[in-house]
Amino acid sequence: MSQSEDLIRKPSDREKALSAAFLRHVGATQSDAASATGIDRRTLQRWESCSWWPDVQREAAERWLAGLASKARVGLESAVVGDGRLALAVLERLEPALAPPRQRVGLSADLDVSHLTDEQLKRIARGEAPRHVLTLTR
Repeated sequence: MSQSEDLIRKPSDREKALSAAFLRHVGATQSDAASATGIDRRTLQRWESCSWWPDVQREAAERWLAGLASKARVGLESAVVGDGRLALAVLERLEPALAPPRQRVGLSADLDVSHLTDEQLKRIARGEAPRHVLTLTR
């Protein structure tokens, strides 16, 4: 399809195209999206075959994501008021200086884990150093 054909089919009301793209993004069928935006299903079908349609889809998805993020911020703000642990977790994510130090647990080749008890494995899974667990339980 040539660019000149795309220009002919481009909607005069970009918001209608964005609305249709948004509805398609959230799972609406072509018929439902066309009906909700007041266009013919065949028009939407033609729009979706045009080279400019991916740009409209991208913008609709970005708007959807921005709206979702905004709602999440409002919900998070309400949630952290009554939950100290959640508030701390959010602060640790937003301010890396407040985050606890990261620990890396590595197992060396000479450590045989096949003979560990369930309790020892649970302690290691909770973050306790394997050598420390083995030293205390020998």
